[in-house]
Amino acid sequence: MATGAGLMIISIYVASITKSWWGFVAWYCVGFPLGIGLVYWPPIMCGWEWFPNNKGLVSGLVVGGYGFGAFIFGFVSTGIANPNNLSTSVPADGSGTTDKLFPPAVSDNVPRMFHTCLIYWSILAGLAVIGVTRNPVYVKEEQQRIRAAKFQSHQPLPNET
Repeated sequence: MATGAGLMIISIYVASITKSWWGFVAWYCVGFPLGIGLVYWPPIMCGWEWFPNNKGLVSGLVVGGYGFGAFIFGFVSTGIANPNNLSTSVPADGSGTTDKLFPPAVSDNVPRMFHTCLIYWSILAGLAVIGVTRNPVYVKEEQQRIRAAKFQSHQPLPNET
């Protein structure tokens, strides 16, 4: 889980300081999701160990927590990047584009938004790495099951009598 959290944090930071479009895409659209994938399963698996009779409930709460976090940080990100709620418009800079874009006042705030959210995400990731632990009783029972299975599957070699 720490590896995934580290990859997420590094990816967001590097994406926020990169000056090229493809560098941003590589870090934000490849590195960050890989980190999310590594962080996604440990809380579910540990939850299943702590509550083996409620695996569906545990999975739903963890997935719901991820969704709720995205919901909250959507508002936080918008509040930082676009505090005046500016709308998109076709730029009048003579570029010829008909795409609606945010004004520079918004786009200039995006790196600051990433850095601010990165502080919150780093704190939450640290708490998750510390707080998500395996059930020691389950781990001990699993080790005993593995040892018993190895012992039962041991077939004597042909020269053993």
